[in-house]
Amino acid sequence: MKRNKMRVRKISKMIFNKKAVSLVASAVILTGVAISLGFVVLFWGQSMSSDYARNYGQITDAEIAKLKEKLTAEYVFYNSTSKSIRIFMLNAGAINNITIQSVYVRNSTWNKVTSSPSLKFFNGTVIPDQDLDMGEEGYVDIALSPIALTASKYYSVRIVTGRGSIFEADFIA
Repeated sequence: MKRNKMRVRKISKMIFNKKAVSLVASAVILTGVAISLGFVVLFWGQSMSSDYARNYGQITDAEIAKLKEKLTAEYVFYNSTSKSIRIFMLNAGAINNITIQSVYVRNSTWNKVTSSPSLKFFNGTVIPDQDLDMGEEGYVDIALSPIALTASKYYSVRIVTGRGSIFEADFIA
């Protein structure tokens, strides 16, 4: 009987011992905090990896589009009266919406840059969307004034597209 009384006292001490309760409560709280931090890190990592994958996909798509561009300068005509050149172009690539960002006209001693020239159809009307789709042709006029090109000399034209592709052609003035 004494043993049973002692057991009951020990059990009642354990039940009503505040130290034991505070240890259990602190262990539960610490476990909860650790699990919560684990989920926060997991969600942050998933967010970062999905952002990285999306950005990588966009960059890859842009580079593929750039590789599909093929712009051909069919003919470059120099008008000595107006001191301008006309560049006839064809989109021979496998992608639509080729825009012209800038055109460089140069020789070995100088360089003339024209930004965002106006694209026109062969009949002289302005192309409304200012881009060349697959198989579409158009031209741009580049004013060189006050520079005059020397007859029978070689010059180079560099066309930079909106996607950053570079296409070059040589001509004789």
